[in-house]
Amino acid sequence: MTETQAMKKRVGHERGQVLSFREFMIAMEERKRLKGTVKEHSVLQSMITAAEKGDLAREAEALQLTELANDWNHLHYLISQHRNNPDKYQEFERIFQFSRRQEPEHQHPLLRKYVGAYQHCKAHIIRRNRFMISTTSSVHARELADWYCGLNGSAERAGVIVMVDEAAKD
Repeated sequence: MTETQAMKKRVGHERGQVLSFREFMIAMEERKRLKGTVKEHSVLQSMITAAEKGDLAREAEALQLTELANDWNHLHYLISQHRNNPDKYQEFERIFQFSRRQEPEHQHPLLRKYVGAYQHCKAHIIRRNRFMISTTSSVHARELADWYCGLNGSAERAGVIVMVDEAAKD
């Protein structure tokens, strides 16, 4: 558990996912500290980089995937608010804290919009990978299962690398 996760008092799987929207928000906060570490190349940091650059949004627009392009643009906006407008981002965090425990249909519309964008973009960036690295505790995660099933537009799979950690617990 990282220091930021400890402050938020949340870590682990959420509804079968390893990479919940909460983890994405934590990754935005940790971005500067991760430069030069292996975590800099994680799925979440790759999503942040892709959203900041806008390449995948432009690629989706060129392929006339308007909804996916809009989702990448939503993430870009959220990241820019986090970086450039802390007050507005704090307001969003308050909405998130209030709504996150509710069932999706009862959550604040703004939260639903960003969580939906996050889910689509995460699936998009994972599909583009030829191999995945996982730990034993995360090998059954929904993200990895979706990647392995090979949804349309996926890269050819080269394999899964499973890091054996905490083997005594498994």
